[in-house]
Amino acid sequence: YANREKLKKEELRLKKEKIEIESHLLSLSSGTLPLIIVEEELKEIEELAHHENAIRNAKTLLDSIEIRDKTLLKVLKKEKILDSSYNAINKHLEKDRNKNLELSHEPLLIDATENLPHQVEHLYKDVFPPLKKQAHGFVKKIFKLEESLANTENEILRVPSDEKINSLQKELDIASKNHQKKLEELENLRAQKKNLQRQKVHLENKQDSVGEDYLNITFDEDDRLRIIKHSKKVRNTLGKFRTSVVKSHVHSIENLMLESFQNLLRKTNLVHQLNIEPTTFKTKLTDKNGNLLPFDRLSAGERQLLATSLLWGLARSSGRPIPTIIDTPLGRLDSSHRNHFVERYFPSASHQVLLLSTDEEIVGPYFETLEPHVARKFMMVHNEKLGKTHFETGYFNN
Repeated sequence: YANREKLKKEELRLKKEKIEIESHLLSLSSGTLPLIIVEEELKEIEELAHHENAIRNAKTLLDSIEIRDKTLLKVLKKEKILDSSYNAINKHLEKDRNKNLELSHEPLLIDATENLPHQVEHLYKDVFPPLKKQAHGFVKKIFKLEESLANTENEILRVPSDEKINSLQKELDIASKNHQKKLEELENLRAQKKNLQRQKVHLENKQDSVGEDYLNITFDEDDRLRIIKHSKKVRNTLGKFRTSVVKSHVHSIENLMLESFQNLLRKTNLVHQLNIEPTTFKTKLTDKNGNLLPFDRLSAGERQLLATSLLWGLARSSGRPIPTIIDTPLGRLDSSHRNHFVERYFPSASHQVLLLSTDEEIVGPYFETLEPHVARKFMMVHNEKLGKTHFETGYFNN
């Protein structure tokens, strides 16, 4: 409603601009522009005018050609060229004369000036293109202005009248008063709710106090002490049982992890024992002399092998078929460790293994070693324009 005057001014501006552009288009239409409709016909006229120029030339040169040919034949006879060559030249000249003779007898249909072909060519090559471009620009602007004008007119139609605004304002005032009244009622209800909640809490506290008194009367002190004593024994027994179970299971996990590590490691005598603290689950390595082997003495590749062995051992100890997903599987590994990974770990890591390899990892001999164990191969292809990645069947070296 507040933009009504602004919309009216915009409507007048659009109409004025449309009238000006239509005037320019009308001015173009009063000149050469309508000839664009018959552009193909003009090209046909150009060809016909060229042909009629050729007819005129044939009529003009007919006598000159005959004189030229007689003179040429006399010269050739004087030079005593071979009869066969002389006859061939004579035949060719006669054919050319007959062609010009036939052409000179053709009628002139439009009998236009000799400059007509050049004038027509100038029209569709030099005049029409800028006219077309200018006319197209005017038409495009008119369509755009008509669209903007239609949108502006629709906006004006949607603006309510003063009577409608006054009616809506009255309704809004009534609704505002009713809203204020309801807010006051809501505030009273909230106060009542708080009062009821306080009463509820007081009654619940009183109920708890009555319940405690009832228990104190029902159960004597000896029964209470006996229950506490037995509960402590049960907790101690359960704690010892938990520790025993964890130690037993940890020993099995230790063996599986050590076996996995030694299976992947190139230096078979590097690690002799692997221990896991049952309470903290901290892992320790010792060599064959019983000395502690710090993790920082391991190379980056060996630490990666150790981390893989820990996960492999846990998966094997679970006794469940757990799918394994490995990203950049050969990163930071030297060639011998890569061979152990490819030959010993990937085929046995799980019942289902997903390897997310780059084009510089599992390729060549590594791929050939793994291929008998591979069920399916896919390529993840990223589309930069769409910002999406899709799967394609196949592999880098296929």
